Amino acid sequence: MPIASMTGFARGIGQDGPDSWSWEVKSVNARGLDLRCRFPAGMDSLEPEVRRRVADRFTRGAFNLTLQVTSASRRTRIEVDREALAQIEVVMRELRDELEIEPPRIDGLLNIRGVIDLVEEEESTEEREAREQAVLAGLEGALDGLRQARDQEGARIAAVLDSQLDEITALVDAADGCGEARPERLRMRLKAMLAEVLDQDVSPSEDRLAQEVALLLIKADVREEI
Repeated sequence: MPIASMTGFARGIGQDGPDSWSWEVKSVNARGLDLRCRFPAGMDSLEPEVRRRVADRFTRGAFNLTLQVTSASRRTRIEVDREALAQIEVVMRELRDELEIEPPRIDGLLNIRGVIDLVEEEESTEEREAREQAVLAGLEGALDGLRQARDQEGARIAAVLDSQLDEITALVDAADGCGEARPERLRMRLKAMLAEVLDQDVSPSEDRLAQEVALLLIKADVREEI
């Protein structure tokens, strides 16, 4: 089974009409699947679908997903507040009669704040849904890049592990082939050690001596570790 790391980073960018966006996706080690999402204002509705798509691809890792969207200026239209304009015209007529001033010019009236507004056209439901689908398609590319990054790091980790396993195998083979580790050699060495002890002016009890010998045999026998 190939080894995949839980650590990785990827970016995805795209554009649809006046909108452009970029995804940044990164993951680190975690026991389960943990997602944290950051979306610009008005794009929070994407979060359930984003979580579902990540969960379809990955089972472990702490994920941070960041979406940035840049929108160009949309079409605008001119709106005239005719009610305000009519009220201003009435006032100007009254002032003209009182002050004997020239009647107002239309360009002067239109320059009064609030009479004319430039209104950005609202996005239709179809346009919004199309933009969201395009942004989600961009997420797929970022997730593909993240998967590739995690697989590449996993391959590097696998190479290190294989090297360590090869070294362990060589050391185990060397230990297994060491004559000093074989039971018969251990018994011969212990006999020599006991003979040396018994030649001294000490008289250990047989039970105590048997316990020490058994303990030494257990400690010296590496067959279980091998």
